[in-house]
Amino acid sequence: PDFQSIFEAGEPVGPGAAPPAGPAKTPVPVPAVQGGDAAAEVRARLLVGMYDEAIALGKEQDDLVSAVLCAEARARNGTEAAGRKALRRALDDAGEGDAGYAEALWVLARLQAVTGKAKAAVRTLDDLEDFDSAYRSAEVQALRHGIELLKGR
Repeated sequence: PDFQSIFEAGEPVGPGAAPPAGPAKTPVPVPAVQGGDAAAEVRARLLVGMYDEAIALGKEQDDLVSAVLCAEARARNGTEAAGRKALRRALDDAGEGDAGYAEALWVLARLQAVTGKAKAAVRTLDDLEDFDSAYRSAEVQALRHGIELLKGR
């Protein structure tokens, strides 16, 4: 299966959606990693902007795919650091054979970068490239460049 994100998230709609406060954020793709029915429920809530519900449901699950989706929901809900910490713990308990492993590394690196953990983000990107050098390769290079831009600020 193609694990690249296939959905572009737009503005949230439906229950729990609120009008944007301030400048519009750039949409972030929702990971399209495979998962069970619970992960599908978390993903559905994430796609329609029901972030609190996605987080609550994702926290109840014990799989890496749900942890990735929960971290994405936390990031979109403005709590990137909490998403980063929870995803780091989930990855510590996961194995390379777990569904969503590469996506988890990718999301963790992004969250590390946006929360000022540049060195950790670079190490995580190195781990991702060691695991699968082709996974999101263009995006990995773009994130590496972005991290360098952040370091120069």
